[in-house]
Amino acid sequence: MYPMTFKEFIVAIAGAGSAALLKIPGKGIAVDPVFHAKFLDLFRSYSIVGGMPAVVKLYKEKNDLSKCRSALDELLATFKDDFAKYKTRISQLKLFETLKSAALQAGCKFTYARIADTGPQTAYKQALDLLEMAGLIHKVYHTSGTGIPLGAQINAKKFKVIPLDLGLHQRLLGLELSELLTDPMVEFINKGSIAEIFAGLELCAGGAPDSACQLYYWHREARSSNAEVDYLLQKGADIIPIEVKSGKRGSMQSMSVFMSEHKSRYGIRLSLENCSRYKDIAVIPLYLAGSVVSFSHGSL
Repeated sequence: MYPMTFKEFIVAIAGAGSAALLKIPGKGIAVDPVFHAKFLDLFRSYSIVGGMPAVVKLYKEKNDLSKCRSALDELLATFKDDFAKYKTRISQLKLFETLKSAALQAGCKFTYARIADTGPQTAYKQALDLLEMAGLIHKVYHTSGTGIPLGAQINAKKFKVIPLDLGLHQRLLGLELSELLTDPMVEFINKGSIAEIFAGLELCAGGAPDSACQLYYWHREARSSNAEVDYLLQKGADIIPIEVKSGKRGSMQSMSVFMSEHKSRYGIRLSLENCSRYKDIAVIPLYLAGSVVSFSHGSL
């Protein structure tokens, strides 16, 4: 069972009419401020509850986050029980430790040493591979971004990890769902790399339905310049850098470095801002991340 996308969540909670408005408007047009505020509120709810169908149904019918928390915890317990089927290859404990560490390391380069800093790491590598095959996590591979296809230039030893679902992610981190409702928006989405995870999951969902989700990022480590772009998107012959910001402000230095070095025609910034443009960088509201895959350079 896979989680609902943000648009599917809106259909379930607010109706198809509201979901139909979830799109990047025409050139030079911003999202209506009333709808922009409404979608930000729905985005917060989705980030807390997640998209697992049973939990979304419970949220709609009961509007009780404590019941949603219990349902998410039950799902995690079910996953842990299911890990027993792999016991001849790896222990349930190592699988669950790896899943929890994936949540704790979300948004950062994944390192096996952070799961257990002593002893052999082979078992944890196997555990992460099993979690990926089970669809419980997605790897985001580092790529040089110098040409297409992006997958031909990956560093298989350098990757990030994002979870299957934001609601499950919150519970793996031990966050109390009801308390997240009162956090200021910027503080809220900074917890557990919510913005970056949300964007990654929406980009996955926006890809071809008959192909597996594969995401890429770019990172340059140099003495004089340390730059990172959260996601790279291949559109035809173009490689589009995507930066995810948790607020309405923030430097785009890494984006500029990538665009200059790789001769990118344009970049995309996902944030809490409404639609706008900074020279060759299109600014798109974070909740519209799922529309980025079909975004046209000249449409904003």
